Amino acid sequence: MVQLEPSIVNINEVDFVTKSGFSTAVLTLNSELGKVCAVRKCDDKAVERKFYIVEFYNVVNLPAMFVEVQFSFVDIIIETAVWVNQKVLLGCNNGSVLLVSPFETKYKRFPLAVSGVIASAALSVTQVVVATESSELKFLEFDKDDQMEVKKTVVLNSDQRVTALAMSPKRSLLAVGLVNSLIFLNIETNKQNFVHVPAHNNKNTVVWSLVFLDELLFSGDSRGKVTIYNANSFGVIKIVQTHETDVLSLCTDGENVFASGVDYRIQVLKSTASVNARSDWNTVGQRIIHKNDVTSMVALGSWLISGGAEHEILISNARFHFYYAKEKSLVQSNQTHLLNTQLQAVELWKLHSSMSGASCFGNSFVFSKDSLQAPSRLLKLATPKSAIIFDSSAAPDFKHVVLYTSEGLLIYSVNEAKDTVKVERILRVKSEEIGNVTALAAFKSGVYVTRGNLEVVKISYKTKKVENVALADGAAIVRKLTTDSEGKVLAGIDTRCQVFKVDLKPKTDCDERIVYLPCKDVVSDLVLLGKAHKTLLALTPGTETKLRLIDSDGEKARILKLSSIFEDHVREICCGLSECSDDCVVLSGSHGNIAILDGLSQKKHNLQLVQRCPDSTKEGEEHKLRYPTQQDVYWGTDIKESKAVVLCNHHSNALPSRAPFKIRRYGRV
Repeated sequence: MVQLEPSIVNINEVDFVTKSGFSTAVLTLNSELGKVCAVRKCDDKAVERKFYIVEFYNVVNLPAMFVEVQFSFVDIIIETAVWVNQKVLLGCNNGSVLLVSPFETKYKRFPLAVSGVIASAALSVTQVVVATESSELKFLEFDKDDQMEVKKTVVLNSDQRVTALAMSPKRSLLAVGLVNSLIFLNIETNKQNFVHVPAHNNKNTVVWSLVFLDELLFSGDSRGKVTIYNANSFGVIKIVQTHETDVLSLCTDGENVFASGVDYRIQVLKSTASVNARSDWNTVGQRIIHKNDVTSMVALGSWLISGGAEHEILISNARFHFYYAKEKSLVQSNQTHLLNTQLQAVELWKLHSSMSGASCFGNSFVFSKDSLQAPSRLLKLATPKSAIIFDSSAAPDFKHVVLYTSEGLLIYSVNEAKDTVKVERILRVKSEEIGNVTALAAFKSGVYVTRGNLEVVKISYKTKKVENVALADGAAIVRKLTTDSEGKVLAGIDTRCQVFKVDLKPKTDCDERIVYLPCKDVVSDLVLLGKAHKTLLALTPGTETKLRLIDSDGEKARILKLSSIFEDHVREICCGLSECSDDCVVLSGSHGNIAILDGLSQKKHNLQLVQRCPDSTKEGEEHKLRYPTQQDVYWGTDIKESKAVVLCNHHSNALPSRAPFKIRRYGRV
């Protein structure tokens, strides 16, 4: 059992950390793997190039949802995504399709058409259908070696632009959404049945979204209506006016149907007739958790995952509890400095704090923003040729910064004087030489780099030589790498949620240095514990939070169950942890509260829960406690010989470029 005891901690909340915003274009779910693939578009006007990221999120322990691996695509537009053979097929505007795996760094490209691929749907585990801008339906099949074969092509009328596709789970029937019409296509006989969708106020009606549920087809269109069709007779069962304007997204959990779009309310439709008949459908509720367009949704169990023009992905349930998906963090901190990585630049900040103006909460000091001496930015380092930054790492003393960019691997030395900061690039390794980098871990004299499928190399700042460290060909992608300040201990996590250590003894062969450690749960983060760094601390997030202490020598594991640390705070869950400070670690909650766990290497532990806004009666402060926040927690400055915790609020550089729709309620705006 974890004993609750107070300890002195100082809370330092900062909001100068900014990032480029990404809107969500597509969400697609693989429930067997427990992964969601998200296609996201850069929504930063300062970035001139087209930039998309494809992220694979782990959704095994919902509502805890965290990114595992990220692929970046520059100067290409991704229109659609669908799962096939435990991989995702991406449709692009250049007429090609890309096959991307969450377990491999290399992806395959297949030229397919002369026009862009704009829609897709899964027919089976190995078969998909895609639609092109030239009104063609191409039926594709993939073998076990991921080789693609075009089985057949169905050509529609040239004036019919495909806007949506959906495949029936019970019959060989494909629904094709068009402008002012809908096609039911038998994929075995190629027989087409047209259904006219009437125009509205002299404007064409666009069928934006389609989803099958048993023998019913749900269609969302630009009129703000959801039309329910009988998949046997192709007749209209009912038309429900769910929104005031375009319904861009539909999904189902097997019982309910969720609809949303430009009118960002998520309407819930449910059959009010008998279970067998399902003849009468009505709206039974709505969720107003977004503030802008909702373009894609997927449902898993009782949870709904949704995203759109806003720069966040949300997870919600019927009880109006919602959470943010945890994105990749590019912030690193020690007791005096903080490195914030943006899309095309990095910022180095100096942290300052003072005890004046701090309010006492128990034995804790909570700092208001007015009482803090503002952090000072020491430098802002832009990448050459406006290169995109994919990953970054700073040495523990912040004298070296390593960036993996579209121009290759860049290593900088940082010399901080009294009044000036001198930055010098000491090494550049071209992209074709360094390969597909998946994780970085910098230490005082060098940096560990993982590339491909678990190949570890070391680069020395002094000699600038690339040295092979370990190799485990055929393994998954390394998504997290951690080391000590001297680079004597190295461990990590891969996309199969396996924890491993690297045997750095010189007599060990490279292909025998990867040692997997016992861990049966999903692991989202990993840090080294203690001064000797012989223990690994692994976090399993979610409502059943677990901390697993793994002995890297004896391969023994000890589990701390911390399910109740945030239980009394609006169903708050643990979603992250800071770097360890000796035997102490800080856990961050989804709603902004934190917990400090001390004495981890001992049998008796001390746990303290610290609220961001304790005993506050202000409406704004209560709002902070009730609703989730996007924060990362780090160790910060020393204040009167006690540690300070830095809470970093992540903000986008600007609001979403898409202006939100003004919802009218009861005749009012």
